[in-house]
Amino acid sequence: MTHKNRITIFKEELEQLKNNHYIDQDQYETILNAYEQYYTSVLEKEQEEAAHLAELEQARKEEAKRRIKERQEQLRVEKEKKKLTPEQLRERNISLSLIAGVVLLLLGGLVLATSSWDKMNHMMKVFSIGGVSLLFFGISYISSQYLKIAKTAFAFLTLASLLIPVTFVGIGYFQLFGEWLSLFGDGKYVLGILATVICLPLYTSIAYQNKNRLFVWLSFLTLTAFTGFVLAATYVPIDLFYLGIIIYNGLLLAVYHYLKNVEKYGCFVRELPLFSQANLVISTLFMLVFFQSHLLYSVNVLLTAVIYMAIVFVYKKKEFIYVFTLMFVYGMYQLLEYSVLQPLNYIGFALIGIVYILLEERVSDGLIKKIFTFTSGIVSGLAFLYISFEGLVLRADENSIVLLIAYAIIAVNYIYLAFITKRNVFQYLAPIFLVVTGYQSWNLLSSLFNFKMFEVYMFAVGVVLFFFLYVKNGNKYLQAIQNSSFYIAIATMSISIGSSYVLGRYLELSFLLLAFGLILLVINKVHQNKDYQELSGWILPISWLLAFKFIYDQYAFYDHFYINEIGMIGHLGISSLLLLVISYGFKKYRNGLFPPMFSIAMIGYTISLLSSFATDSMAIVKSGFYLIGILLYIVLVIQTKNKHFWTAVAITTGVFFLSLIEPLHLYERYSVFAIALLTVPVILLLIYEFVGRKIIALKAYFFWTAHSFLAISVVLSLGLYFFSNYNPAAFFIPLFVYAYSVWKQKKEWAIKLFLYVGLTTIPLNVLLNIDFHRLKIDLNHGLAISVLLIGFLWGLSSLAWRKRFDLYVLPFTILALASFVTQSPSVMDFGVVISITAFTVFLLLKRKWDIFSIVPLFFAGVSFYDFTFGLDKPIKITAFIIVILLLQLIGKSIYQYLYVNDFQLKKYQIDWFTIITPVFIFHLNGVIAYSDPLWLKLVPPLLFVILLFMQINRVTKTVEKNVLITATALATLFPYYLIVDHFTLPAIIEMEVRMLPFIALTIFLSKKAWSHYGNVMRVIQTVVLVLVTVLIVGDAIDSNTIYDAITVGGLALISIIAGMHYRIKSYFIVGIAVLLLNVFLQTKPFWGNLPWWMYLIFGGATLIGFASFYEWQKQRPTKEGKTLFQEKKEKFFKSFKDWK
Repeated sequence: MTHKNRITIFKEELEQLKNNHYIDQDQYETILNAYEQYYTSVLEKEQEEAAHLAELEQARKEEAKRRIKERQEQLRVEKEKKKLTPEQLRERNISLSLIAGVVLLLLGGLVLATSSWDKMNHMMKVFSIGGVSLLFFGISYISSQYLKIAKTAFAFLTLASLLIPVTFVGIGYFQLFGEWLSLFGDGKYVLGILATVICLPLYTSIAYQNKNRLFVWLSFLTLTAFTGFVLAATYVPIDLFYLGIIIYNGLLLAVYHYLKNVEKYGCFVRELPLFSQANLVISTLFMLVFFQSHLLYSVNVLLTAVIYMAIVFVYKKKEFIYVFTLMFVYGMYQLLEYSVLQPLNYIGFALIGIVYILLEERVSDGLIKKIFTFTSGIVSGLAFLYISFEGLVLRADENSIVLLIAYAIIAVNYIYLAFITKRNVFQYLAPIFLVVTGYQSWNLLSSLFNFKMFEVYMFAVGVVLFFFLYVKNGNKYLQAIQNSSFYIAIATMSISIGSSYVLGRYLELSFLLLAFGLILLVINKVHQNKDYQELSGWILPISWLLAFKFIYDQYAFYDHFYINEIGMIGHLGISSLLLLVISYGFKKYRNGLFPPMFSIAMIGYTISLLSSFATDSMAIVKSGFYLIGILLYIVLVIQTKNKHFWTAVAITTGVFFLSLIEPLHLYERYSVFAIALLTVPVILLLIYEFVGRKIIALKAYFFWTAHSFLAISVVLSLGLYFFSNYNPAAFFIPLFVYAYSVWKQKKEWAIKLFLYVGLTTIPLNVLLNIDFHRLKIDLNHGLAISVLLIGFLWGLSSLAWRKRFDLYVLPFTILALASFVTQSPSVMDFGVVISITAFTVFLLLKRKWDIFSIVPLFFAGVSFYDFTFGLDKPIKITAFIIVILLLQLIGKSIYQYLYVNDFQLKKYQIDWFTIITPVFIFHLNGVIAYSDPLWLKLVPPLLFVILLFMQINRVTKTVEKNVLITATALATLFPYYLIVDHFTLPAIIEMEVRMLPFIALTIFLSKKAWSHYGNVMRVIQTVVLVLVTVLIVGDAIDSNTIYDAITVGGLALISIIAGMHYRIKSYFIVGIAVLLLNVFLQTKPFWGNLPWWMYLIFGGATLIGFASFYEWQKQRPTKEGKTLFQEKKEKFFKSFKDWK
C-alpha cells in the first residue's frame, strides 16, 4: 500500500470518528497534526535511507568498474607477456627442429634394432631402455651446458625422466629382481613403492628448480601412487582402502590450508587445489564402483560428502556444493536402505528435503542458502519419484499409510518452500503434491469402503483445492499457493473429466461436466482477472453442451427411431437449441454470459448441420433441420447486426433446396438431376434479384453464394456426365448465368472474371456435344473450333472488349497449340498450327507482349519436328535449313537488337526467332549421321558459328560483345574436332593436338576479347594451362615411352622459355614443375629401391642440418643485420614480383 493511500484511509477513518461524535474537533485537529508530523519524519527517514542506499550502489558500481578495468589491464599485460620476441621464436623453431630430427633418427635406429630385439636377453632389453634414458640425459646436459638451448635441454630431460618408470615396469615384467618382486608376484606393491620412492625426489627436484607445472603434477601423481601402493601393500579390505584414500585427500586439504601463504612452496601450492579436486573426484568415482559392505560404504560416501563441503569453504569452490548434495543424498540412501531404518525408509527419504531446509537456516552465504533451498525442492521431488516407483510398482499395496505420510511431508515441505522463496516452481509443486496425497488417500479409502468412482473422488479433491486454497484461502502460509492451487484444481478436475471420457463412463461424465459448469460460474463471479472471467464464460456453455451430448451416448440406444433417424448429429442440434433457450434465460439474470452461450449454441447447431452430410437420417428430417437453420441464422443476423452472416443464410438456403432433391425424387433421371443441381444457383440469384430489392444487405452474399454453388454444381454435373453420358443441354444454363452476371457487374475485375468463366463454357459445350453426338472430331480439332468461335466473338467486339478478350484468348490459343503436340500432325493439322501460331504472335506483337512469343514458337517448333519425322532425309535436311534461314530473316526484320532491356523506358524485347534457331541446328545435326561426308557434317557447326558471329553486332554492351566473341571462339572447336576426328593422328602427338588449342584459345581471348580483365584472364590461363599439362603428362605416363618423355620435356622447355621471355609466371612455374616431374619419373626406380628407414635417417639429418644452418647463419650476419640466405631470397622475389 502506497503512502498516499494510507494517508487517505487514515483521514477517512478520522473523519468517521469525528462525524460519529467519538472525538471532537480539537481532538481531530490534534491527532491529524500529530499524524502529519509522524508521517513527515517517516518520509525524511526513508529519503535519507534511499540516499544512503544510492550512495552505496554508486560506490559498488565504481568498485565494479575499477575491478573490471584492473582485470582488463591484467589480461593485456599477460597477453603482452605471452608475445614472443623474434629471438624466442628462432630458438623455439630450432628446438622443435632438433627434437623432430632426433626423434626421426631414433626411429630409424629403432627399426634397425627391432630386427635383433628377439635375440636380446631380458637384462639387455631393460639396459637398452635405461640406456636410452641415459642418452637423453646426456643430450639434455650438452644442450644446456654447451649449446645453450634451454628448451631443447628441458625436452630431453622430460623424456629421460619419463623413461625411469618405464624401466621399473620392464624390471617387474622381466622379473629381474625375482618372481616375488615382479608385476605378477606378491611384492608387486613393494616394487611400486621402490619406483615411486626413486621418482618422487627426482620429479620434485626438477619441479622446484624449473618451476614447471608438468613436473609439479608428476610429483603429485607420484605421491598419490606411493600412497596407493602403501595402502595396497597392507592388503586391507577395499572399503578400508578407500577410507585411507579419503583420509589422504583430507590431508592434502590440510596441507594446502597451512602452506597456502608460504612463498617457498608456491609452485606446488598453486597447483594443489586443482590436483586435490581432480584426485578426489577420481577416487570418488572408483569408490562408488568398488565396495563390499553397504554400511561401511555409506559411511565412506558421507565422509566424502563432508570433504567436498570442506573444499567449498577452504578452496572457495562453491560449485562443489552440488557434489556434496549428490554424495550426501546417495549416502543417506545407502544408510536408509541397508540399516535398521529400512522399514521407515519412505519417511526418511521425504525428510531429507527438510534436512536441507534446516541447513539453509544455519549458513549465511546467500548463494549456498539459495542452493540448499532449491536442493530441498529437487531432493523432495526425487524422493517422491523414488518412493512412488518403489511403493506403487515394486511393493504394491504395502506401507500405504507410510506412503501417505511421506507424500504429506513432501507437500508440507513444498508449501514452506513456496512461502519462503515465492518461486513459481514451488508454488505449483505444493498443490500438485496435495493432489498426490489425495490420490494416496483414495488408495486407502477405496480398499476400506470398496468405493469405485475414482474420477468423481479426484474431481472432489480438485473442488476442495479450489474452494479452500483459492476461494476461501486466508492463512498466511497458504497465501503463496493460492493462484497455483486454482490452476492445479482446474487441471485435476479436467483430467478427471478426460479420464471419464476415455473409460466410456458417459453418465458420470455428464454429471462431471455439469458440475464443472457450476465451478465455471463461480470463477466468472469471483475471479479478479477479467480475461479469466471471459474465458470461463465461454467454457461454461461448451461444458454444458458436451454434458447434453454425452447423455445421448448413455441412453439413445434404447430408442430405435431416435438413434437411426435423429442420430447423434440431430441430438447435438437439439442440445444446441436447448442451450440457446438457456442463454436467453441468462440474458435476463446474467447478461454477461448471454453472448458466449448464444455463440456456442449457434456453433453447436452449425456443427450438427455440417455433420449431417455424413449421416443417413430421414431426408425430410434433414430438410427440416436445414429450414430451422435458415431461421436461426436470420436470428443470428438480427441479434449480432453483422451483415456477413447473410452468407450462412445463403448457404443454408442453397443446401435446403438441394436437400429437396431426394424427397421429390428428382435424382431418378440424370438429365433432370443435372438441371436440378444447376437450378439451385438460379433460385439463389432470383432471391438476390427480387428479395434483394427490399433487403439490400443480403444481395452480395446471395450473389456470390449462388456462383459458388454454380461452380460446385458444374463440377458435379460433369462428373455425373462422365458416368452416365446424358444430354448435356443443361450446361447452357451456366453460359446464360455468366452472361447475366457480366451484364449485372460494374467492377472491371468482376466483369473479367465472369467473362472468362463464361468463355470457358464455350469449349466445354463444344466438347460435350461432340462427345454426346459421337462426332468424329478429336480434342485438338474441338479446341480449334472453340478458338474459331472465340476469335469470331473477338472480331465482333469493340476495342475495349478486345483488350478484355486478349487476356483469355492468348492462353486458350496456347492450350490449343499444346493439344496438337500430342498427335502426329497431317498437312492440314500443320496448317492449323501455323494459323493459330500466327494469330497468337500477332496478338502478342499488337499488345507489346512479344516477350512471351517463345511459347507459341515452341509448340510450333515441336509440331514441325513431328511433321518432319517421316520425311526423307534430303527433304528433312532441306526443310530444317529453310526454317533456320526463315527464323533468322524474320528475327532480323522485326528486331534490330538481339534483346532490349530498358528499365527507364520500360521497353523489353527478345528476339526469340533467333534464340530458338540453335534448337533447329541441333536437330539438323541429329539428322546427319557420322558416316555422311565431312562437308555435310560441317554444315550444322558452321551454321552455329555463323549464327553466333552475326549476333556480335546485335548487342550494345561491351561485356555482351565479349561474351559472344568468346562463344563464337569456343564454337569453332566443334568443326575443328570434327576435322581432327576425321583423320588418324599418330599416338605420340594425338593428345597434344587435342589439348593445345585450348591454350591458343585463352591467348586469343586474352588479347581480343578480355584485354581489360588481365588479372581474371591470367587466372583462367593458369587453370587451363595446368589442366592441359595434367592431361598431357598423364597421357605420357600411361604410354611410358622415351618419345613421350622427350615430347613432354620439349614442351616444358618451350613453356619455361616463353615464361622467361614474356615474363609470365604461370608458364615459367608450370614448365619448371613438369621438367622436374619428368626427371623424377625417369629416376623413379632408384628411389623406389631405398629402405624406408633410410628416409627416416635422411629426414632426421635434414632437420638437424636445417637447425644448424640457421644457427650458423645467425653468427654471420650482413651489414644490414640480415643473413646471407635472407638477402638472396629477398632479391629473387623482388625481381619475380614484376612478372605477370
